[in-house]
Amino acid sequence: MRTLRSSSVVLFTVTLLAALGGSGLAHDEVQVLPDAVATTQANEAAFNEAFWAEDIDAVMATFTDDVVFEDELFGDYLVGADPVRGMYAAVFRITDPGTNEVIDQFISSDGARAVQILRWRGTSGSGQSFDIPTLALHEYRDGKISKEVMFYADRDAFAKLAE
Repeated sequence: MRTLRSSSVVLFTVTLLAALGGSGLAHDEVQVLPDAVATTQANEAAFNEAFWAEDIDAVMATFTDDVVFEDELFGDYLVGADPVRGMYAAVFRITDPGTNEVIDQFISSDGARAVQILRWRGTSGSGQSFDIPTLALHEYRDGKISKEVMFYADRDAFAKLAE
């Protein structure tokens, strides 16, 4: 079962990355903007450090004020810093500090998008532990995350959090 889930994550990631790469330009015409890529890399590192430390102010500093957050499994669609702050506060209440990990990360050649494959670990409100393979898609504007979309490789993720 674990191999099937891992294979699903890889297939999903490859499909998503292929879709992100389709800019309509021939491969040799893609413009690489090193400053934008470096800015995105730095912001992704700042986001991860803040998330692992459960520092909500530092997490929010990585987002634009009009950030959009979508969660494909839970059906969340939040617009603006205040609702996203509230969502992260709730996430921190069930996340086990120091146990999450980024498995891999990809940044588009123009720095406009980043994809993280990670393990989200925590303890549900009823005390049950969970370990959910997750994929986060970040879209960037002006060096900050303007949109975050979450996907889960585990179809039972909702049930695990509700246990």
